[in-house]
Amino acid sequence: MNLQKKVKRAQHPTLASKLDRGSANIDKAFELFREGKLGLAQDCCRSILTNSPESADALHLMGMILFKQNQFDLAIKFVSRAIGLKPLCAQFYCNRGLSYYKLDKFHESLHDLERAVVLDPSDTTALELKAETLLKLKRQKEAIDCFDMLVLAAPNDHEAYQSRGNAYSVLGHFEKALKDLKTALKILPKSAELYNDYGSALGRAGKYQAALDMFDQAITLRDDYLSAYLNKGDLLQALERFPEAVKAYQKAVDLEPFSHVALNNLGNTLNKSGQHEDALKVLALCLSIAPDFLPAIINKGNALDGLGRYDEAKETCKYAMQISPNSAKIHYNYGTIVKQREPKMALKAFNKAISLDPTYVQAYNNKANLLRKMGRLKEAVKTSDKLINFVPPNPQSFYNRGNILQDLHRFKESVDCYRRALELKPDYLNARWNLSLLLIRLGHFEEGWSLYECRWDRPEFTSPRRGFSKPLWLGQDNLEGKSILLHSEQGLGDSIQFSRFARQVSCLAGEVFLEVPEPLTDLLKCPENSYKVITKGDSLPEFDFHCPLMSLPAALKIRLDTIPFSNGYLSVAPKKKDYWLSKLSKKKGPRIGIVWSGSEGHKDDGKRSIRLKEMLPLFNKNANWVSLQKEVRSFDESILTSMAAIQFFGEELVDFTDTAALCELMDLIITVDTSVAHLAGALGKPTWLMVAHVPDYRWLQDREDTPWYESVRLFRQRQSGNWTSLITEVKDELTKNGFFIKS
Repeated sequence: MNLQKKVKRAQHPTLASKLDRGSANIDKAFELFREGKLGLAQDCCRSILTNSPESADALHLMGMILFKQNQFDLAIKFVSRAIGLKPLCAQFYCNRGLSYYKLDKFHESLHDLERAVVLDPSDTTALELKAETLLKLKRQKEAIDCFDMLVLAAPNDHEAYQSRGNAYSVLGHFEKALKDLKTALKILPKSAELYNDYGSALGRAGKYQAALDMFDQAITLRDDYLSAYLNKGDLLQALERFPEAVKAYQKAVDLEPFSHVALNNLGNTLNKSGQHEDALKVLALCLSIAPDFLPAIINKGNALDGLGRYDEAKETCKYAMQISPNSAKIHYNYGTIVKQREPKMALKAFNKAISLDPTYVQAYNNKANLLRKMGRLKEAVKTSDKLINFVPPNPQSFYNRGNILQDLHRFKESVDCYRRALELKPDYLNARWNLSLLLIRLGHFEEGWSLYECRWDRPEFTSPRRGFSKPLWLGQDNLEGKSILLHSEQGLGDSIQFSRFARQVSCLAGEVFLEVPEPLTDLLKCPENSYKVITKGDSLPEFDFHCPLMSLPAALKIRLDTIPFSNGYLSVAPKKKDYWLSKLSKKKGPRIGIVWSGSEGHKDDGKRSIRLKEMLPLFNKNANWVSLQKEVRSFDESILTSMAAIQFFGEELVDFTDTAALCELMDLIITVDTSVAHLAGALGKPTWLMVAHVPDYRWLQDREDTPWYESVRLFRQRQSGNWTSLITEVKDELTKNGFFIKS
């Protein structure tokens, strides 16, 4: 709403006989005001008030001149004096109410506007202002009632439908909003402002492309329409289409180079797209125009944080707090900046933001996520509980709640949350991804593996999509007489686990090529294979179809009870086995191979790997202990060196055929969730696999066995991060199963 347009254009007053002398001067003052000559109008009013200090019309007009000059407090004083002289003039109350509105004094504004409507029920301007004020006071039902009266009073007035439609849009009543705005467009079909408002309503309703089309239509009608460019940029930014959003905001800046709003939005988008240096430059320009513009100060803090200038980012946020200590947004932003390094301080900031604005969805979401990260899961879920009934419902709230519930092993509720998030936002990639992993974890393979295909669209997915010209095979085509390339993705363990399906595909296709990383090539080459193994990076043969290895469960419609070759599908050459047998120390008891840590680059390595010192209770002297891992972390080196009981071969393990040979020579393998676990299972070797409280999805849930490998037994953490009790459990089982006598 353009408040300046809502200033009532004063009509010629009906003057009492004793003021007749001033009527000509009043006429002149009103005319000057209408022409925008505020200084001359003000001089004229002063002249009238010098001679007639109780001229209500002159006092009122002086107030309106001051309003136009943004001197709202002074405007209120003059109009109040006018009301004292003419207490039944609706126009005076309307304009004083408007001045209070500009000062965010909404209760005072509503009081005056209600009085104006009572004195003049036909005053649609006062009625509309009353409705807008009620919205500010969150008295939505009363606001809609006012808009209904406006439409009844002016059924052919596009502004009445426009105002009500915008109100419905803000309240989340999108069907009604779109109906009203469409009606307004029928009355005034060439209105750029209406197309802009219609686009905003469509965007709120989740009809994003239609919204963008409306903004473009508004721009076609008015190519200098700043608001349309800003709204288009806002929606593109929300959709994370950052390059397009930057273009929209840049156009807005070109139209109004000194628009601090446009500059701030441009800087914010550059921030979100990772261009923090450019964002900082744009925001510096913005703040040179509007030094105390809080959104720009907040975004400057984000840019500094993005550049790793943590202390400067904190100080920027603190400066913003000094300007506006009761701004929920600032406290929230401070929390987002410090949450990585100072989680307790961040939690305090999120709580402050929520106390200032109990409807602040993102503050609740960040608080819940932080509590989850801190391991305070019960508090996290209580926080997320408060978001369930928020209107409009927020997809991120349901996604975050799903993550927390999954950590609490409340899996059915977690699935429901992910599904609800996808109902609200069908293209919510993270929700689709987490739902796929959870469904696989719960054994719902058909839907889970089908959804797993969304991995290729995730920016953080580490395996690049292969740009083959030949079609992707996902089970839809008959492969008889055709050739297909099965290519590895993700980690070495993934390639070992899913290479089993190459044999199954060989029964369907004329020729199968299996492409794997070099460390696995010799391991997967077997004389009895019905497929050809190719080293990744070598030239590829001609093929008709291709399929990534981890798409094969979906393509082959694998179920829990149809996983092939769970009893083992790899073997070791006798010569390699003999070579490594000669390297092992004399056997004094059972040989137990151990792996306590995996690759540091793995995203969940902190959850799956153990420090060697935590394994010490296992190393009974009556067993032969052999390290099956090639690399050792610096903090484990001194312990390993001091442990004569553990044989360590390190760099002598050239490739996986060496590790496989060592595995074959073991009576038992105890490992964390690494590629060696898959290797041992694929060899059919007895393996005890220690997994985190919420392990990788493939190990399913609440079972000690795994359908992937018959020889593998799972030992699960009972509590997140607690390896001590799990090691004790493994030690007790070793004793119970006769691997060594209890020390």
